[in-house]
Amino acid sequence: MAIDAGPLRYEDEVAGDGDGEVVRPGAWELTALVVLVVAGVGLPVLGWMAGMAMVLLSRAWTTRDKAIAVAGPLWVLVALVVASAVAGGAAIRLGSLVLNLGPSALLVVFGGAIASVLGALWLMWRAFVLA
Repeated sequence: MAIDAGPLRYEDEVAGDGDGEVVRPGAWELTALVVLVVAGVGLPVLGWMAGMAMVLLSRAWTTRDKAIAVAGPLWVLVALVVASAVAGGAAIRLGSLVLNLGPSALLVVFGGAIASVLGALWLMWRAFVLA
């Protein structure tokens, strides 16, 4: 009679392709994190998308890790945009030109950079610190 130990705890999950092979992070994962942060900050939306595409193609992270890295920062950004929209914005006068750039506009512009850094920190923690 076999004893069922129950489902794996999240900390005990390992990435792989299901045949028992454990995939450890390597050059591709390190490159994905660098692209995620550098391109995500340099090109906030496109860089984030490129970095996340590399992350999604990697086998070193579990599906749950990838989902948290993609969805987690987006939910944080949505919450920040809503909170800043409720707080209101400020007008900037440049001569006769008036720019209404409040915190929500800045979050939209820099949201990809924020999402890139948050996602990369999570993935780095899962791949290199807990490995």
